[in-house]
Amino acid sequence: MIIIGMVGVLGLTLALSLYITRFIGQYSVLINDSGKVRGGIQRTVKLALMGEDYASVSDEIDGYLTKIKTFESSKRFLIKKPNEGDLIILQNQWNQLKILLHEYDAKKGPSVEFNNLSEEIWVQANIVVTGIENSFHSYIKYYTVIAIVLFSSIIILALISFAIKYFIQQRVEVQASHDYLTGLFNRNYFDIFLKKQLHESNRNNQNVAIMLCDIDHFKNVNDTYGHDTGDKVLKAIAETFMMTSRASDTIIRFGGEEFLIIASYQNIDDLMRYAERIRMNIENTKILDLNITISIGIAICDHSGEVNKVIKKADTALYTAKENGRNQVILYDNIKK
Repeated sequence: MIIIGMVGVLGLTLALSLYITRFIGQYSVLINDSGKVRGGIQRTVKLALMGEDYASVSDEIDGYLTKIKTFESSKRFLIKKPNEGDLIILQNQWNQLKILLHEYDAKKGPSVEFNNLSEEIWVQANIVVTGIENSFHSYIKYYTVIAIVLFSSIIILALISFAIKYFIQQRVEVQASHDYLTGLFNRNYFDIFLKKQLHESNRNNQNVAIMLCDIDHFKNVNDTYGHDTGDKVLKAIAETFMMTSRASDTIIRFGGEEFLIIASYQNIDDLMRYAERIRMNIENTKILDLNITISIGIAICDHSGEVNKVIKKADTALYTAKENGRNQVILYDNIKK
């Protein structure tokens, strides 16, 4: 819909631009013609006073006046038109002057009426020229404002379009990379992010570990209390993870009741204490009056960048924690091979 609006406004803007260009040319001719009327009247009077032929100049003035009158009567969309009364007065004065010119006798010299009318018609011609120029300026201002409004509309519509596209893209990306229930990152995000994290850790000589967490006896929760309660437990666990974890950690809902934390660490002892703190926070948090615990399997990421290999190690450590009674943390490197 916005695209259609942009195309429509753009079409109007282009049409208006062509319209303005066309009438700038026409008004330029009109201003020039009105100036020729003013100058032609002076020339006609001078030729008559000198006893020379002025017929061709008089005919040109008649032609220019007709063009001006025709043009002005055809305008319908100008914000300000020249005063048509001024043009009528000029036409009447010119008709009177032509009569006096025809009756003019060079031997007797110009009459008082001739002299007065000559002065009056030049002033009136100047009024008409000024009126046409003012009309032209008003016309340009009027349509310039419209053009600015239309161009501004295009810019606004474009910004709205880009904003909508940006937010839609952001929403699609969030939906593609986040779990709808917990709001955590999902498995799709993990595959891309871990490779990036491993690359950065190798470059910066950082230690990175995978902590695979699984809710103990979660199937019993679903079977006993229903899936709605199970969903509430998952959300509560996710919130506890987010409150316990550090800003540098990435928490992912890995699937079902499994969560995965990508954690950086200084040394193994710090890593184990951090994992124990997470486990204890879950154990000590009352979730819907249920005693919920988790088991955690930890695997250290080496510099090979093999994601599946490290996940398999974390899963083995998690399985060992389950086999050893659950609600505990096991580091893969501590498992007796």
